[in-house]
Amino acid sequence: LALDSDEQATAAAAVQAFNATIANVAASHNMAVVDIFSFYNSIKANGYYVAGQKYTADYISGGVFSLDGVHPSSRGHALVANEFLKVMNATFGMGVPYVDVSTIPGIPAPIAKPSGGGGLPIISYEAFRNLEWLWGSDR
Repeated sequence: LALDSDEQATAAAAVQAFNATIANVAASHNMAVVDIFSFYNSIKANGYYVAGQKYTADYISGGVFSLDGVHPSSRGHALVANEFLKVMNATFGMGVPYVDVSTIPGIPAPIAKPSGGGGLPIISYEAFRNLEWLWGSDR
């Protein structure tokens, strides 16, 4: 399923309207809001560093999203949990410690051995699709 440019604009406007409504209702009830939309957009634009490890929105190699490219990976969930904790700690004066992302299992590399730096190999989507074909999943 792919959206054309008009449908993309309509969807983006709807997301902005929903997010504005959520922020307004939360503010009127003195509630905290965790802006996951902006959080993910920041990761997409700049990456996210934890203990010297850079996480990005890149497919497979970025570490934030699972192999379906849509849902967060285990470490992606830890990053989201930490974003919730950051907002809750700041808003309500809590002192809940962050999740140690390095202790959460990462995405297994589909090929090659992890390098000594602990990162995953960066392969293009086309190369990954060729490997899928080679392994028989698309035959």
